[in-house]
Amino acid sequence: MDAEKNGKKIWQKIGWGLRRRCPHCGIGKLFRGYLTVEAICPQCHADNGKFPSDDAAPYFTLLVVGHIMVPALLEIGRIFPDLSVFWQLLIFLPLTAILTLALLPVVKGGVIAVAAHFGVKRAPLA
Repeated sequence: MDAEKNGKKIWQKIGWGLRRRCPHCGIGKLFRGYLTVEAICPQCHADNGKFPSDDAAPYFTLLVVGHIMVPALLEIGRIFPDLSVFWQLLIFLPLTAILTLALLPVVKGGVIAVAAHFGVKRAPLA
């Protein structure tokens, strides 16, 4: 029973994190700006600044973007075989940048939610 309840709870927290909400209450904002974590939730006063996301968020973001853009690039090359590399770069570089910048805060929220669920905290500075 506890494992089932814990399983539902983690997906709820990840959902809140992906919506850039506090992983504890789901109401307060998780970010102050684009990627700056709101250290203390304005709603439930939970300390969200202690949960790391470091390199995991960019890694998972690039993993998702790569899995979207590479098949799209290959398919465009198959459909339009005469499309020059210049036009492919002109189309796909901005799309890749926009998709990466759009997904990064979403994925970072999810990573922080997972860290909050499992109790992963930043190591204290010496």
